[in-house]
Amino acid sequence: MKLAPSGMQRRASLLLAALSGVALLVVPAAAQEWCSAGADVSDAALAARFSPVVRFAPSEPYFPTVPFFYAFDGIDNDRDGLTDFEDLDEIAAYNSDDTVYTSWEVLDSRYNDVKAQLSPDPRVGTPVAPVPAVFYRVRDVDEDARAAMRHYLKKDILAWDRALKTELGALDLPEHPFRVIEYYFYYTTDKGLVGHPQDIEFVFVFLPADPALACEARVIVGAGHTDRVPNNVLVLSNELVLGVSNLARDDTLTGVITELGGHSSAPDVPPLGEFRLGVDVNWQANKTWGTRDVQALAQMGYGGAYKPDMTLPRDTIYHPVYLWPRGAEYTYGQDYSLLPAPLFEKLYQVLDGVSAGLTPDLWPEVIDTVTVLLDSIGSLLGQGELAGVRSLDSLSVQRMAAWNKPMIAPEGREGGVIEPHRSQVWKHSVYEGEPTVIYKSHLFPPSMKSVEQFTDIFRLITWGISTWPGNSHQIQAGFVIPWFELPFEVRGFMNVEAGLVTSDDFKGTAFSLNFTYYNSYFQRVSWYTTVAWLPKDEITGSHFTVSAGPSLLLWMKSNKSLLGPLNALRLSTGPRFRLSSGSTGSGVDWEFKFAFRQ
Repeated sequence: MKLAPSGMQRRASLLLAALSGVALLVVPAAAQEWCSAGADVSDAALAARFSPVVRFAPSEPYFPTVPFFYAFDGIDNDRDGLTDFEDLDEIAAYNSDDTVYTSWEVLDSRYNDVKAQLSPDPRVGTPVAPVPAVFYRVRDVDEDARAAMRHYLKKDILAWDRALKTELGALDLPEHPFRVIEYYFYYTTDKGLVGHPQDIEFVFVFLPADPALACEARVIVGAGHTDRVPNNVLVLSNELVLGVSNLARDDTLTGVITELGGHSSAPDVPPLGEFRLGVDVNWQANKTWGTRDVQALAQMGYGGAYKPDMTLPRDTIYHPVYLWPRGAEYTYGQDYSLLPAPLFEKLYQVLDGVSAGLTPDLWPEVIDTVTVLLDSIGSLLGQGELAGVRSLDSLSVQRMAAWNKPMIAPEGREGGVIEPHRSQVWKHSVYEGEPTVIYKSHLFPPSMKSVEQFTDIFRLITWGISTWPGNSHQIQAGFVIPWFELPFEVRGFMNVEAGLVTSDDFKGTAFSLNFTYYNSYFQRVSWYTTVAWLPKDEITGSHFTVSAGPSLLLWMKSNKSLLGPLNALRLSTGPRFRLSSGSTGSGVDWEFKFAFRQ
């Protein structure tokens, strides 16, 4: 199906495709029905239509579930004859010596106990988590978010120009409404490089609100862990991915490959089971996180560029796990429930009020509200009426509210009490963030094409101070040189700086001109090189100096704010070589360079 003559529609469609980076699989429903103007575009319909098919590595021990899952599993976990909400201990388990805080140690232990009860069958796959579930939320993409999306896409000049040459045409600021479907995966425990209790990862699918445009292209983004590493971004369209079949129109389920232990997510375009740069990720491809199974296997952290041998093959005799949305056609793996996160957020809010204390006259209404919410959750889980819900009382609801308190972490990890928000997927900081944060656009240097209006100039400004103990000091302001189109992508950016240099005793001042190159700015640890020129060599002892050394990301704010260029702080340090024409001024100082940048 061709787009309307408006090139802007095509641009909007392709832009959204770049944002979601998720591959798609065949769904039972006729794809052409989805492309029609009368298609169901409700939140639930969208979430189901584009829901993820998640593929895990062999030996993955944890799978997405619901918090306090064993109150929803339909199993008598402690063998006391009571099940789910009939049993206070299943609603929230305490350690034997602590009746104030729930325990992650007990939660994790019960997770493994229940998983062990599931009989493995190599013909259908390894057993998955009790109550496998994926949370979702659907939101409109506002004008500011669309602008951020465009800025991010235009920073990758090569990918941008490749899109210009396709039938979709040039990318530009979308004039049509867009929506984002946010999928969240809650894991009781992270077993990656830095193991910890509780883990939340996500996949976002950005698509035009018009079903016809969404059938042409959309964007899929898989989380690359923290805000200090890049995400995995795919612009999904027939022309930009495989060029064989129209994936955007014919397939709608979102393929995801999940990192062993750490659970980061990457798009997985059919054929499934491997991570391929340029196919599964086609935007900022040489700065993507990928799927780094090697970190969990070898307990080895690696913050550099992705390499293919970091990902384990998924097609093995160990039959890795597939999770399918309930209702999809499949012959292996297991299905999961698709749960609206706002439903759990409502439950959290009610329980939060319980934690604050209630007068007796308020209890009947609270119990009725909790009962209705649990009935809705039980229905979505495909379990119908959960045991004990009809007989809920204030004691049961108070035990549920224990999940809103801090938790005790297992010994040997973080230890002590963990903040409450670490135990609720619907109140986690990632879930509360704006969708554009997943681009982490501030981690990538701008390009010529991403500077489109005057306010964009502020994204190019840097400023800071440098000091050379025993020699001199400098206050400098800089300007990032926007990327030019090259046959390869530069791994870093150049900064031109003008500074005011003063001697160590503050008796003399002079202007300086510096050129600084920062390598791979998205890395926590990278390197820099500065070449400086001073017209008055008596201050530093040299007209020309060269500095080089490591560059460390000290602080970074994910969401842009009124702080403007104060959103990232770097410390660069290393020797400064004074390259005087005479022998009296040459020598070596040690440089400390602090630089702010948006």
